[in-house]
Amino acid sequence: MIKLRQSIHGALARTVGIISISTGLVLAAQTASAACEYTVTNSWGSGFTASIRITNDTGSAVNGWAVNWQYANGNRVTNSWNATLSGNNPYSASNIGWNGGIQPGQSVEFGFQGTANGAAETPAVTGAVCATGSSSSSSSSSSSSSSSSSSSSSSSSSSSSSTSSSSSSSSSSSSGANCVEMCKWYQDAPRPLCNNQNSGWGWENNQSCIGRATCESQPSNAGGVVNSCPSSSSSSSSSSSSSSSSSSSSSSSSSSSTSSSSSSTSSTSSSSSSSSGSAANLYTLADFPIGVAVTAGNESRSFLSIAAKEATVKKHFDQITAGNIMKMSYLHPSENSYTFSQADAMVNWANSNGVSVHGHTFIWHSDYQVPNWMNNYSGNFASMMDTHVTTIADHFEGRVVSWDVVNEAIDESQSSCYRNSLFYQRLGKAYIANAFRAARAADPSVELYYNDYDTEGGNANKLNCLLQLVDDLQANNVPIDGVGFQMHVQIDWPSTSNIAAAFQAIVDRGLKVKITELDVPINNPYGSGSFPQYSTYTSQAAALQKARYKSIVKTYLTVVPAHLRGGLTVWGIWDGDSWLLDFDNRQGADDWPLLFSGPANGPYVEKEAFYGVAEALTE
Repeated sequence: MIKLRQSIHGALARTVGIISISTGLVLAAQTASAACEYTVTNSWGSGFTASIRITNDTGSAVNGWAVNWQYANGNRVTNSWNATLSGNNPYSASNIGWNGGIQPGQSVEFGFQGTANGAAETPAVTGAVCATGSSSSSSSSSSSSSSSSSSSSSSSSSSSSSTSSSSSSSSSSSSGANCVEMCKWYQDAPRPLCNNQNSGWGWENNQSCIGRATCESQPSNAGGVVNSCPSSSSSSSSSSSSSSSSSSSSSSSSSSSTSSSSSSTSSTSSSSSSSSGSAANLYTLADFPIGVAVTAGNESRSFLSIAAKEATVKKHFDQITAGNIMKMSYLHPSENSYTFSQADAMVNWANSNGVSVHGHTFIWHSDYQVPNWMNNYSGNFASMMDTHVTTIADHFEGRVVSWDVVNEAIDESQSSCYRNSLFYQRLGKAYIANAFRAARAADPSVELYYNDYDTEGGNANKLNCLLQLVDDLQANNVPIDGVGFQMHVQIDWPSTSNIAAAFQAIVDRGLKVKITELDVPINNPYGSGSFPQYSTYTSQAAALQKARYKSIVKTYLTVVPAHLRGGLTVWGIWDGDSWLLDFDNRQGADDWPLLFSGPANGPYVEKEAFYGVAEALTE
């Protein structure tokens, strides 16, 4: 967990929509015209998401592109992804480095979110890359949520012909390109089907793909195999798992540390009245650990001091992670002194109640967690750090099943990919390998993870740095068992396909994948639009959150084979205890990121998000 973060995401992080890229990223020296298509992917009265697809329907490669569009009425773009956006109605967008090349028959797609004063518009798209003339078509897909309504998807395209096809089974389009079968994966835009494998996620023709059997395994109201015609918007799909625009408001009141309590409780009817009512034990639905982060020891509101918290942990989770009390400053406050009493009490409780413990963490750079004495240490720093890790790992041997050995060592803005922390300044990147080796020597049976945030695919540079770190460790025979993805995600960012690709990259390296700190806030402070997007926990917000949790868990199950599933941990028991409520960038706004609503001391009530997880585990 991160108390104070620098900008968590870069420009791409300021998105809340769902994105898809359907392209081979091969650059060519020639340029060519293409079909440019604008599609409204979702609208809800006051806002919309949309995408523009550029399809190369010529015989020559496109090398770099730029497009323009303008709204006639009140639509305005607030943020975008996978393109460089400029202007303020009219708008211009151009490629970013890696998606500028479009081979014949291939396409790229970028997306954006905006505000609307009425209906979402479908303007014409122009630009040198776009062929003259225009054609348009529309398709609609129903959204499934606790309050159902349909979400229409309309499109306007510019191509070399003015004719259009609106049939999903059409074998041709206005540009002459054939319709192809693709996979609609939950909220994502259609993705390519794999030709060389029938299940799982793959990589073919320089892009990720989905096996047909995997695509067809989704619930019928979530997605499936669809027909896609590159230069018309004609595609027919099952209903999306994103929410409809229907919502019901509930009153809220806020006050300092319990700001989320009243709003969480006041919306109980919309957030917890799921089809199955009170659920059975959540952890029994999975064959891997289902965990939760807890406050413990002398911390305020320790789960062992509030009966409803303890009962909720015992009922629904079979693993716990200490939010704070197993970090460096708690366990090793002075050079020759270790304080284990608080952590021991928590671990002993867990062991006595059949609950496993994931240790968090041997090494973390955060100023408030690095003991002061370490900053001023003048002796053999490498030896001191080895002793630090060895002593803690040895103390908990046989009682803790896994550890985040090193937490958040990556800084993708550095050419080295490594954060310029105290540990890096003293030892370079070797401190990471040293820590893994010391932990393995002290506890040969414990699972060892590297853990970080913003690595789940939306931030490509950080994911690449993660893979570089992992490859370096494996090349040097460092005993790493898996990678922890914190998964502090936004409601629609990153896309599930990006998450799947990130998981797949770790699976391909033979390592376990563990979701370590999952939460899904409703409001996105990184968007350029009005914040917060929701001031109360409405039925629409609940449905969006349920769909998001469900798609994440479903993607985890689909991509990660059973023997590489390290587990899934939610970062907190109930909304009012979430660290996000104190995060500076959230400006004190209420939010409801977790699986349970209040009141503060319980009983805690399962939200729609809880049932999203349960459904993903059982379908």
